[in-house]
Parts: sequence; structure tokens; C-alpha cells
Amino acid sequence: MNSIIIYNSLSYFFTILELFVIAYFLCSMFPILRGLRGLCAIVIAPLLSLARYMCRHSIFNIRGADLSIMIAFFLIYSAKMLMTYLYIQ
Repeated sequence: MNSIIIYNSLSYFFTILELFVIAYFLCSMFPILRGLRGLCAIVIAPLLSLARYMCRHSIFNIRGADLSIMIAFFLIYSAKMLMTYLYIQ
């Protein structure tokens, strides 16, 4: 019973993080809803700083392109899939 509650809680947490990353991406592409972009930036700032650090020290270090948003989304998705795999086992 407790494992189901933990799994559901983490699943909702990662889904909400994914939605914040998608909202941040859309707000950065289209200059609307600056308040929403600021809120998303505050929520996902630790994740984006990790992804930017990874970009700086990898082959994805491309000038003029910020791939940290896509890397952050991939990190969240990977954590979610790992959690699902471990729950099934």
C-alpha cells in the first residue's frame, strides 16, 4: 500500500515538472505570458542549471542554441521511466 502511494506521488511530481519544462519552453519561444515564464524559471532553475552544466562539458556545447531545456526534459523522463521500471520489479 505504501509503495503505491510513493509511486503515485513521484509520478505526479515528475509529470508536474514535465509540464513546467514544456511551459518554460513555450514561453521562451513565444514572448507571451512573461509572468508564467518567470514562475517556471523559478521552479525548474536547479534542473536547468544541472542541464546547462552538462551541456558545457559535452559535445552538445553549441553556440546560439540552448539545449538545456531538452536535456532537462530528457532527465525528467528518464527518472520517470526508471521509477516505473523499479516499481514493476
